[in-house]
Amino acid sequence: MVCVWALRFGLYLFVRTLKAGRDRRFDGIRDNPTKFFYIWTLQGFWVFVMLLPTLLLYSKRDFVPICWRDHAGWGLWCFGFAIETIADYQKAAFRNIAQNKEKPDLRFIRSGLWSISRHPNYCGEILLWFGLYLSASSELQTYQLLAVLCPVFHYLLITQFSGVPLLEKQAMLKWGLKQEYRNYIRSTPVLFPDFRSRLTLNL
Repeated sequence: MVCVWALRFGLYLFVRTLKAGRDRRFDGIRDNPTKFFYIWTLQGFWVFVMLLPTLLLYSKRDFVPICWRDHAGWGLWCFGFAIETIADYQKAAFRNIAQNKEKPDLRFIRSGLWSISRHPNYCGEILLWFGLYLSASSELQTYQLLAVLCPVFHYLLITQFSGVPLLEKQAMLKWGLKQEYRNYIRSTPVLFPDFRSRLTLNL
């Protein structure tokens, strides 16, 4: 599952960077060796932390029969993986529309999964890593169960430090003065869809 996620995500970033000619996340960083080293080191640490539940699982020599946590974890991973993949595809398709290519800062995506979450790709990624921990937890014991801190760390990193806060700030700078964007952020959750509120709005 980790390999499938890494292959899909790596190819997506590679194609996106190839089309754009650069990775905009590293603007202002790639020319500064100290910052660049810090970012790459942090990313390496992040990968290790996120893999820790899986590494602990494969370090176990005793066979434990498959239980409900395995099935639930695999199901959650598949659900999160599907959400992340579809969200990335929808955004890539949106960016490839001719008028969006010509004026990328004038329009924002609010269709598909992006109509129920402002960051559905991150929603999917968080779910799939929690799914991996849940499936691995069937064989983890005592202190090893603290590996739940790994997906929690990922959730906090995305929602409080990188990812969502940075993109929300950039979006406000681009479209904050547009009434349609202000309506969008008022009616659309940041991360996890709130179907109850949308149902109320449609009644």
